[in-house]
Amino acid sequence: MKLLDIKLHNIGPYKKEEITLDCNKHNNLVLICGDNGSGKTTILNAIKVGLFGNFLYGLNQKNTTNAYFEQVKSLITNNKKNGSISIEFTIIEDYVESKYLILDLGI
Repeated sequence: MKLLDIKLHNIGPYKKEEITLDCNKHNNLVLICGDNGSGKTTILNAIKVGLFGNFLYGLNQKNTTNAYFEQVKSLITNNKKNGSISIEFTIIEDYVESKYLILDLGI
């Protein structure tokens, strides 16, 4: 899996941010760096929530509890009512590259 693009809206310190990852055929490593408190862990948590949703916390659709909602709510900036995560990535299977876009709107 290769991450191409991440967009965060009201997630952690990111009010309306597009994080473009500089990955190409010759550059397969992404380095996330910054000062303490700048949002590095928030980016990683947003990717996990975006990709796995409530399964990230061991829950399924029938077993969603307040714990899941509290974890997701903790990602949203300044207790605003909504946030969104958009993740674009590619996967190569059987020598065929497929591109995917996941939108988690209104978390």
